[in-house]
Amino acid sequence: MKKIIIICGILSFTSAFCQDDEVVEYSLIYDEPDKSWVGGGISYDMSLNEYNMTIAALGVEGRFFHELFAIDAGFKFHLLENAADFAYLSPYATSIYEPEKSRDFNLLGTYYFKQDTEKKKATVRLKKVGNTIYVVEVPAKRSVKFGAELGSDAGVTYYNFQNNQMTGIDSQGNEVLIESGNGLGKSVATFYKYSMIRLGASRTRSMNMQITTAKYGDRTVASSSRIYTQIFIGFGQSVDDIYVPFDAFIN
Repeated sequence: MKKIIIICGILSFTSAFCQDDEVVEYSLIYDEPDKSWVGGGISYDMSLNEYNMTIAALGVEGRFFHELFAIDAGFKFHLLENAADFAYLSPYATSIYEPEKSRDFNLLGTYYFKQDTEKKKATVRLKKVGNTIYVVEVPAKRSVKFGAELGSDAGVTYYNFQNNQMTGIDSQGNEVLIESGNGLGKSVATFYKYSMIRLGASRTRSMNMQITTAKYGDRTVASSSRIYTQIFIGFGQSVDDIYVPFDAFIN
């Protein structure tokens, strides 16, 4: 059996942080950790496994943050998810439906039922010289919120099953049992549809302030971190019917 070995290298860069020894005079422009904002981004995922190898999964994500609640939404579209269907992994039985491109949807709402504002020191970056970054610490407000979360996830995922027994339909419309684990590396390809809801709780910390200095100009500190725990409850899962074009390896 052929094996593919993938070696990944991780590059790390190190910078030194130093506090400016000079007295940095500044004026506070704003300090609003609970200010509403809208943000978004693009994501890229790679999945390397024998079931639904995805060379590229492209997604878009958005977030709306408010003092009392937050809304997160995302969509992901998988490209080349059937890249696992090569050589000995080529499926000999597939879904009877038109192949669907794998995709994922998610929506999450958070209601903040408790929030506090505390005073903490914020590290403000002033300048960078070589690998040394000069910073100064200034007092700033930090918001701490505790929220209850409710969300939903749905999508379609391509799967290339191995070493499993599945029910299929032959050319006469009869139900047959397929044994994909027959020692020859054969597999069964289908589409798995899923829907689920998410229940959870989270703690979010945020900071949003800006100062102005005569020597370094305006400097901003904006950050948000979230720790959460969630329970997934699935419903409406289904696997597309399998079409068996021949009688080999069928019980």
